[in-house]
Amino acid sequence: MPTANERVVILLDNLLREAARELQPVAVSSNVRLSVLNSAPLPVRADSGPVTGLVFRTIECAISLSRPGSEVRIEGTSAQNAASVTIPWTPGSAPQHSPLSRPELGLLVARAAWEYLGGKCTEARTGDRQSWTIRIPVVESMRQNSTSEGERQ
Repeated sequence: MPTANERVVILLDNLLREAARELQPVAVSSNVRLSVLNSAPLPVRADSGPVTGLVFRTIECAISLSRPGSEVRIEGTSAQNAASVTIPWTPGSAPQHSPLSRPELGLLVARAAWEYLGGKCTEARTGDRQSWTIRIPVVESMRQNSTSEGERQ
């Protein structure tokens, strides 16, 4: 059993699906459609406790910042030895009495945490959509084994 702060191989794609399932009631109450698309297993080496909470909080912030009636569609892919998770949303109203809302501050903290864990976060705006992309190195040998097993089935 791993000890505290021990980095182990975890499947980021599983964490994305689990967090989305747990946050589905929050999305429904916010009138936001939530979905996850994954093209491949995303094995990463990290401390599973912090990463699990970080995945949950990042998605929760995106839901909170979304305009009612819009969609948060999380896409996990693997390319160039990195797992890439893109979370796009259509922003709702800006906060009235503060330059940043609680979810916006949450994303700033999440960015620092992802970078502390070896990831890289980029933010983009296209039209009325905002997105966050998180890239974190994959465990290459495990990704190849998962792909080979999937091809045999």
